[in-house]
Amino acid sequence: MKRYVLMTLCLLAVMFTRAQQVVTVKAGDAQSLLDAVEEANKRNADKDCKWLYVLIPDGLYDLGEKVLTRVTGHHIAFIGQSMEGTVIQNKPDVKNEGISKTAIFLNRGTDNYFQDLTLKNDLDYYAAGAAGRAVTLQDKGNRTICNRVRLLSYQDTYYSDNDLSQFYFQDSEIHGTVDFICGDGDVWFERCRIVTEKLNPTRFDWRGMNTVRNDFREYGTTDAQGRRITPQSNVVEFKMTRKKQEGDKEIVTEQRCTVETIISEQQAARYTLDNVFGDWKPQCIARQIEKKAKKKMERLK
Repeated sequence: MKRYVLMTLCLLAVMFTRAQQVVTVKAGDAQSLLDAVEEANKRNADKDCKWLYVLIPDGLYDLGEKVLTRVTGHHIAFIGQSMEGTVIQNKPDVKNEGISKTAIFLNRGTDNYFQDLTLKNDLDYYAAGAAGRAVTLQDKGNRTICNRVRLLSYQDTYYSDNDLSQFYFQDSEIHGTVDFICGDGDVWFERCRIVTEKLNPTRFDWRGMNTVRNDFREYGTTDAQGRRITPQSNVVEFKMTRKKQEGDKEIVTEQRCTVETIISEQQAARYTLDNVFGDWKPQCIARQIEKKAKKKMERLK
């Protein structure tokens, strides 16, 4: 009889947890985090599923050389306890350096959410040779929201890897030294800090960009002290070189585009969330999840 009672209580506990759609990670336990991600992927495999909350207490979650932990589920909210205190990091082998080989998380889901945590790729950047591409978040999904998320690396820190997708960052930080925000899609950074070692005098360096697209624009840039450092004018000539082999002959073609990159207040006013994202309202979603996440995190204290 006692056995049946115990089994019933366990079943009720599992049912309650599933109904609440909450998975709690053991503080500082990397394997517990990986297990939680796997569980969330299973529970929320359906795109029409309800939000599932993965609660991650403060601590260092060291994944070692593990890369590309896949997030395949949908409507998963990864909630850390604090941006500085909840740190998830990996340290890929420098022999495996590469933009599509090193990410901590590879997101393939829709409508996923990250809040109050740090993702740190600790690849030995200066030992990696000609390039040190060390991604924190490689996002092949759609409509991902990052709220108070800090991304730490050197090169290719954030990689939006879906040209048909929409992504939203709010009150977050992205650190790097060179070419550290890259990819495709529509990405909006709201009240975010973009932290770099120093600012290139020409702002854009065509040698690393290799494109002639003329939609690189700047308005209202400030330094760490809030002082406006946007020049009155910054005309840049973008160049793109293509090479192809035809028999024994190498054919080289070059395209050029000269454009003013500094825009006016009136031009900047056209860049609004509604104009960029249409019916998707990530700021509203962030407020709703933040409110619910606060109550759920309080239970861990």
